[in-house]
Formats: sequence, C-alpha cells, structure tokens
Amino acid sequence: AAAAPAEPYDTVESGFTNLTDAVAYQKALETDDAKVIKVKDGTYADSGITLDFPVRIEGVCDEGKTASFNHASARVLTLDDDSAVVTGLRFSGTGSNNKVTVKKGTVSDCVFTGGANVGSGCVFVQNGGLTTGCLFTGNWGYGAYSGCTVQMTDGVMTNCIFRGERRMETVVWLKGGLFIDSVITNCNATAESGHSNLGNNAMVLNGTTARAERILVWKNGTKTHTYKGNGSSLSTGGTNPGIVTVSKGMFVNSLVYGNSAADYPGVAVRDGGRVVNCTIGACAAKGASATTGLNLLQYGGEVVNTIIYGDTTAADFGYAKSGGTVKNSIFANAAHDDGKSGNIVKDPIFTDAAAGNLVPSKLSPCRDAGAEDAAMANVPFAFAGNDRVQNGVIDIGCYELKPLGPEDVEVLVERTASKINDDYTQTVTFWAHLIGGTADGFAFVWTEDETALGDGEYL
Repeated sequence: AAAAPAEPYDTVESGFTNLTDAVAYQKALETDDAKVIKVKDGTYADSGITLDFPVRIEGVCDEGKTASFNHASARVLTLDDDSAVVTGLRFSGTGSNNKVTVKKGTVSDCVFTGGANVGSGCVFVQNGGLTTGCLFTGNWGYGAYSGCTVQMTDGVMTNCIFRGERRMETVVWLKGGLFIDSVITNCNATAESGHSNLGNNAMVLNGTTARAERILVWKNGTKTHTYKGNGSSLSTGGTNPGIVTVSKGMFVNSLVYGNSAADYPGVAVRDGGRVVNCTIGACAAKGASATTGLNLLQYGGEVVNTIIYGDTTAADFGYAKSGGTVKNSIFANAAHDDGKSGNIVKDPIFTDAAAGNLVPSKLSPCRDAGAEDAAMANVPFAFAGNDRVQNGVIDIGCYELKPLGPEDVEVLVERTASKINDDYTQTVTFWAHLIGGTADGFAFVWTEDETALGDGEYL
C-alpha cells in the first residue's frame, strides 16, 4: 500500500501528489467508510484507475490551483461504486479514449478540456450515476466532425455547461438517461483553417429512454450532411441533421434559439422522437432550398405544445414536414399548418424577440393553450424554474406564465374631452382591453362618482 503523506492528508496542501497513490491508500484501508482524500495542485499522468469502493477524491478547480490529469491516450478514471465521488479535478489531454467513465457514483464540479477525439471517441462516458456542475470546454475532434464530448446511456447529468467544443460529430449524444438543466453554447460555431466543415450536432437523442429537459441550446453551428441514426455508430447515415436531432427519446421544456445551422435545420425530428413544450426560433440562415432557413424539420415523430418561431414570410419562417405529426403548437404563418390537430396560427407575441427574450408576453396566445401530454406528467417546473402548470392548463412553449389577475386588465381611453357639449351630442368613447384569455365571463360596469352608468360591452 502507498504511504500516506504527513497528516492531515485530507487537505489540499498536505494531500497526495498523484491520484494513483491516493486511491491505493484508501483501498488498503479496507473500510466501507468513504474517506475524503485530497490531491495536491499539479499535473499528473495517472491512468487506468477504477474506483470500485467507497472513496471521495477532491481537488480544487480554481485556475492556478488545480489537480490536473493530462494523459494522451488512456482513460484516467472509471467510477463503479455508488459511494465513489470525484470532485474538483481537471481532466485534459488528447487521444481517442475517454477520460472518465461513470457507471456508478458521482462526478461533480470538474473541468474537462483540451480533449481531442478520433472517430467515435468521447471525452466522457456515462452509463449510470450522477454528473453535476461540470464544465466541458475546448475539446475538439480530429479532422472534420469526429467524436463527441459526452456519450450517455443511463444516469443523470445536470447543471453542466458545454462551451466552445469544436469539430465534434455531436457534443452530447444521448442513448439513454436524463440530461437536465444544462447549457450547450458556442459549439461547432466557428470555421477553422484547413477544415471546411464546422461539425455536426450540438445534441442528439437516439435512444428510447433518452430524455433532455430544460436545456438551453444557443449560438451553436453545424455544417455537415449526416445525422446520428438509430444504430450504435455515431455516423449512421441520413441527411439534413439539426443543431438538435431527436431520433428517439424526448426533448422537453427546452429553448433552442439563435443558432446558425447553415443549410440545415435548428431541430430535426425523426423516427420515434418527441419534442414537447419547447420553444424553437432563429436557428438557421435564410435560403431557397427545402431544408434551408428552417427552425424545425420533421421527418417523423411528434411535436406537441411547441412554439415554432421565425420570420412571418413563407420562405423564411422555417418549418417543413414530410412525416410525423405536430399538434397543439403555434406557428406565425398559416402556410406551415395543416389545419388540424389543434394548432394555432398566430404570432406568439414574445416579450422582446429582437433582443432575444422569448418569454411570451401577457398578450401571447400561448397562455393556457397547451394540451395534456404524458411527457409532462411528472415535470414540476418550466424552463425558467417556476411551476410548470398554472391556472390548471399548461402553456405552449418552454415557459409558463403566471395566471392573470385584476392588475392585468387595462382600461384605455380612446378620446378625452374637458367637457361635454352643451347639447350633449358629443360622444366620448372608452374601452376595456382584456390582456390574455377570451371575452367569455368578462364583464365590467362604467361608473361616475361610484354611480353605475350601465353595463359595459366587450369590444
């Protein structure tokens, strides 16, 4: 067994000088109690370590005070015990092998950067357990669009950020598990010298148990001709991928906005994929082809309670469908609705779409216009974290508006006069404007000095 450093070994300053010795020391204790073991600041080349016993490995991820594991071609860690925890470490280095595999246990507050992937290599593989609070940044694929940052088949990944991943075939590849409350931004977004293709998807769902919820997909790019199909290979054929491709599984309560999909759509729905209560807009460049300038391209699957937003002209609006169903969703242009399935053809009336604020305003027809769906049965919160269902009916889109109250009724004056003509022939008109909802059950009475003047009429 490795010798312990000078006591106390559970501080960063007096911790182990490499991960291998830290793990060997804890394992030699032969106890079910997970010791807290610190690893000193430094750069190490540990590899092939399996945590299949109770242990908590801690480092510090602050710049300049980081236990950094840099290995060119080998997996650093595998977590395979429910009580195994790794937190506050930085993993970097090139090579086609993933740096960490999680089967059981927890990875938290770690940084994964500088990984280069060949073929189907991935920086991080999750087959179970929990990953939370991690940053994935600056990882890249060799050649054009190869490898991925995360491949997930089970477990939970939450509160993670993916930023600046380059030339990846996909950034997050979900074959199963729950990916929630996370951000994918500025990935595959810039051209590089010698690489004509930028990369493929920001996220792919192609497993029946895959679920992505409350995800912000913003300012990403794509410029390739393949998508992730239903096979085991990352590059299973097909055409016209999206920034997000939903082939199987569920994409719910999420916002896809401001991406640059070049000749391909912001979101592509295929096969058995489902998109429920999402807001999709400003995702693609304008163009003339059938797949250019699209926010949503649907080959199959189902789209429910979703805002599909873009310019109001048919050429630029951005929705095309050659299969599947779309229902209880909202379009700004009648050309994109089949006139069935409870869809609404109206402007969603965002708070400030020009400034990127896609929260529906009080006037929005999205309010209380959604349909019940099994995908939302156990979803307590909307995209912004407030209650998902208010006023008894779910809204369309990823946001949920609070119920209207008396303060939401505005009384507007059409014309004013300092006095009525002596012959009482001048008419002064007022009206009441109900924000949201319908005229059903809405009544008002005009009064003067608290004396009723007669029933009002809703106009």
